[in-house]
Amino acid sequence: MDATITIMNDNTDKEKQLFIVEYLSQFTDVKFLGFENSPIIVPQEIWSYVATMSTKPKLKLPHSKLLEVNNHWWKLANEYSLLSSDKLLISIGVKNLGSLPWIIIEIKKDSNIIQTLSLIKNEPEFVCISLNSDSFIGVTTEEHGIWIFGSNVEKDSNGKINFFN
Repeated sequence: MDATITIMNDNTDKEKQLFIVEYLSQFTDVKFLGFENSPIIVPQEIWSYVATMSTKPKLKLPHSKLLEVNNHWWKLANEYSLLSSDKLLISIGVKNLGSLPWIIIEIKKDSNIIQTLSLIKNEPEFVCISLNSDSFIGVTTEEHGIWIFGSNVEKDSNGKINFFN
C-alpha cells in the first residue's frame, strides 16, 4: 500500500476518493458509507488545530505500542462520545488525503482502528469527529512516538472553532 500512497499528491480528488473506497473495502471491521460535503467543521480545521505547536497531545506512546494506542483511542472515543450508532467521520492525513471531505464510516466496536487507518504500515495519521461535530480524536505519528489528541469542539456564531477538554 505504501507505493500507492506515494503518487497521491498528483491525483485528482476523485482519484483520491476512489483510492480511499478501495483501501477501506479490504477490511471487515470498517464499512465505507460515503463522503460528507457539508459538515459543521471541515477536516482542515481539525488538522490545523492538531498541527499547532501549542496543542498538547493527551497521550504519547512509543511506536512499538500500537495495540495500546488502539486501546487508548477506544477509551477516548467513549469518553468523548465520539461514536453515534458506530458511525463517525474520518480524515486520513497521508499524502494530501486530508484535503478530502470527511469520510463516513461504520466501525465495529473494539476493532483495531489504528491498524485499519494506517495507510503507511504502523504509522497512523488520521482525525475523527463525531457525526454532530462536537468532539474529535486525532492520531499522528511523530519522530519519537505516536500522539493522540482529543477535545470537545464548538463552533460559535461567528464561525470561530473552540476546542476544550
